[in-house]
Amino acid sequence: MKSMKIILTLCLCFIAGTSLLHAKHLLGPTGMFGSHGKMDIKITKIDKGSPADGKVKVGDVIVGVNGAKFQSDPRREIAAAIDKSEGKSMRGRLTLELKGGKKAELKLKVYGDFSRTAPVNCAKTDALVTAVAELLISDKKQLKDDRMAIGWLGLMATGDKKHLRFVKANLPKQEWAKPDRARLLDIVNGGKDGGYVGWYWGYQLIALSEYYLLTGDKSVLPGIESYAIALSKGQDAAGIWGHRMTSPNRRGRLPGYAHINQPSLTCFMGLTLAQACGVKDPDLQRAIEQCRGFYNTFVGKGTIPYGVSRAYDGAYNNNGMSGSAAIAMSFVGDKKAAKFFSRQVATAYDQLESGHATHFFNVLWSPLGANVAGPEVTREYHQRSRWLYTLYRSWDGRFTHDGNNQKSLCTSGTLLLNYCTPRKQLFITGKKANQTLWAKKSEVEGIMNLSQIDYPKLSVDELLEMFGHEAPQVRRRAVWTLRDRKGNFLGKVERLILKGNDLEQQSAIGFFGWRCPTEWALPRIKTMGKVLRDSSENVEVRAAAAASLVWYKPQGLAYYNDMLRLVLEDKPGDSFGLINHSLAITLERISKNPFGDGLVTDKDLFYKVTHKLSQHPRLGARGASLQMLKHMPAEDFPKVADDVKRTFINGDPSSHSYSSSGVTLRPGGELLARLGIKEGPEWAVEVLDAGDGKGSFKANGVVSVLTAYGANAKQAIEVIKADPKLEHLLTRGRWAKAWHAVVKVAESGKEVKPMVSFEEAKKGKLAQ
Repeated sequence: MKSMKIILTLCLCFIAGTSLLHAKHLLGPTGMFGSHGKMDIKITKIDKGSPADGKVKVGDVIVGVNGAKFQSDPRREIAAAIDKSEGKSMRGRLTLELKGGKKAELKLKVYGDFSRTAPVNCAKTDALVTAVAELLISDKKQLKDDRMAIGWLGLMATGDKKHLRFVKANLPKQEWAKPDRARLLDIVNGGKDGGYVGWYWGYQLIALSEYYLLTGDKSVLPGIESYAIALSKGQDAAGIWGHRMTSPNRRGRLPGYAHINQPSLTCFMGLTLAQACGVKDPDLQRAIEQCRGFYNTFVGKGTIPYGVSRAYDGAYNNNGMSGSAAIAMSFVGDKKAAKFFSRQVATAYDQLESGHATHFFNVLWSPLGANVAGPEVTREYHQRSRWLYTLYRSWDGRFTHDGNNQKSLCTSGTLLLNYCTPRKQLFITGKKANQTLWAKKSEVEGIMNLSQIDYPKLSVDELLEMFGHEAPQVRRRAVWTLRDRKGNFLGKVERLILKGNDLEQQSAIGFFGWRCPTEWALPRIKTMGKVLRDSSENVEVRAAAAASLVWYKPQGLAYYNDMLRLVLEDKPGDSFGLINHSLAITLERISKNPFGDGLVTDKDLFYKVTHKLSQHPRLGARGASLQMLKHMPAEDFPKVADDVKRTFINGDPSSHSYSSSGVTLRPGGELLARLGIKEGPEWAVEVLDAGDGKGSFKANGVVSVLTAYGANAKQAIEVIKADPKLEHLLTRGRWAKAWHAVVKVAESGKEVKPMVSFEEAKKGKLAQ
């Protein structure tokens, strides 16, 4: 169990990026910033002119507030004190208890008290909204710099007549509100690099669409249509976007590390709202359906990852994306998905300060996504997370991102959107919400507390009952917690493999999989093998059995051909090939050299499987196919030649993932070099020079290919050295040492080996 805790911590830190390491936080409208310990807060900065200015000094240590010492969480406790001090009874007085017995009294602005139903029917919520909105419309610079239109959305969300008059008079005049359609299409057609438009276009389309649906102002319809068509054409085969758009000169792929779900979800939202505005186009409909299909693959599996990869079941939310997905899926009428994501994000109310690079999007989208689950969940969510929004309020009336105003991100708009959900002026704040998605009052506590389950205190039977829980995170924790128990319960787990429902079966099989004590798992090998071979079982359950069997050798090796056969079986409903992707990783994991391990007893079956995997849309499966072939007999190469070349070059426009080419370059290069096929280095250079994929991801793989060829890579090395851009890629980074080493070998001219062309090898000619 200790190892599992370490793994969970590492995974959470990966998702959190630097946010969890942020030590200095804004302390709300006091004007102070501080770093907190377990029971105190050390003041690190004080804004000039703020309530704290002249009352305390940098270096002072706060140990309590309003006459009470901190008990467990200083930030939450000072936030609660601030809210109370802003009420009528305290009349703005906030007393700080300082280390050394000193006190300091600050004077805060009085907003009143939050009601028990806040943000619904709450005078303080309304007062804060008015104050933030009034300040925003007077701050022309903040709105002018608001390239993602969050401030404009926030003003519309208020529904206030004055604020709407301001929006009507000014939003249509913004440069982004009247885009040049020809320029947008030039970007997606490859004639122009528009920069990180994947982030802006989606938000701008949401804002224009919400504005039209709110006001009926037809002047913005051309802009709505322009963004909608451009985004639809700029989507890749997986159905999502990245920093930039796809284009024909990138083979219909995204550049760099390609897919990013954070902006993709807002692009998805924008497209659905554009459709609601009356935009009709075949590309638009196709793009919406592709997006919906992609995000449906995470339903019931976990939260949404960074890009195209498996769902993550170690957390309920990833920087607000469960919230964004809840909204987007509700827009397309996908009730199952909207319900799943809205409950996932609701229970993650205490993880708002986690997120890759910045947790801004967590603070923005998570409450809006929880709102999809209805007003009772919204009320509870706000009560549990209010402390953070209080601390992010500045003394000058602005809402900040923990004291910072981020370029192109209007932080004040974040508070307006989330505090205005009861007003339901916008579709993203609940206008025309599907009430069948709303949780009943009796369900709310269970939804919110899902992330707070104290697993070590549960009995064996309670943990076993959770093996079939609808939340994958609960199933995962139940499995790992039970692994840490002692007692006579293994028979009960094994019975679930044969008699449980699909979720219980998968959990029980996983229990006997990775890192399970060998003495527990080995007696269950035959049981798991029986499930794998049973064609009447759910195919996901059978794939789970394969994934667990690979950890036990030699016993698991006996089922190798069964795993191969499962790859070839039809899998209705799995249009993205996720089950076969899982099986590909399983096959790669069970043996790096299936020929050397004596596993290839049916070559016809084996090569049918590698052929199928070589055509898989995901890079991991394609890479696994090359790893399986890496040690194949040379005389069999004609059977797989075209598959090897296609997979190695990694240029199929229909691929869903492709940016990390080393996954295919490394095993493919080793295979081609071993067989003496001379084009390997040349093809590797083509991959490096292609407009798609991230250069650093490709560079490592290319160097591995050149290293495999040694002196035979000389010509390709000369091509690289003649191109400053390509040489620059290879002379920097952790692969630079290997690059210089292979250059030295190539220039020496020693150990040049006989080679044959690909076409010769395809016809059966072997290198001497």
